[in-house]
Amino acid sequence: MGYHSVRLRRSSVLGFALLLVAAVVGAVVLTGQQQLALPAWSLFNKGIPGGEEQQRIEFLQKHGWEAELPAVATEEVTIPAEWDETYEQYAALQQAQGFNLDKLRGKTATEYTYHITNYPEKDNVVAHILVYKDKIVAADLSDMEQGGFCDAVIAG
Repeated sequence: MGYHSVRLRRSSVLGFALLLVAAVVGAVVLTGQQQLALPAWSLFNKGIPGGEEQQRIEFLQKHGWEAELPAVATEEVTIPAEWDETYEQYAALQQAQGFNLDKLRGKTATEYTYHITNYPEKDNVVAHILVYKDKIVAADLSDMEQGGFCDAVIAG
């Protein structure tokens, strides 16, 4: 069995390199002009900043929600180590948005509650944003009336 060598001309290599650079630059320019809405799970490793109130408000605004300042409530909450059926459903809602609460079982986080001012036909809707180590790790919209709902912040 013999080996064959391939000789590439310098102009071919340079042409390919220029084409590759043009493709990368084109992709950067296109994505720079059009804001991509990445799913939360794609950002989870870096995390979605949420340690500052402005970051939490920007998160809500990015997903189409307007909130009244300041937060209606701020409290320390512990994510249960053992989940009942209700918390399993809540964790599934978070998973659908790209958040993974399973990694945070038994951890203490801060829950910020904001009054949402632009929810259609409802006045008593709040957003709960759960922050752990200055990163948003969960978020929901809740109707505070009896028999209300708990829904995703991130439309999906």
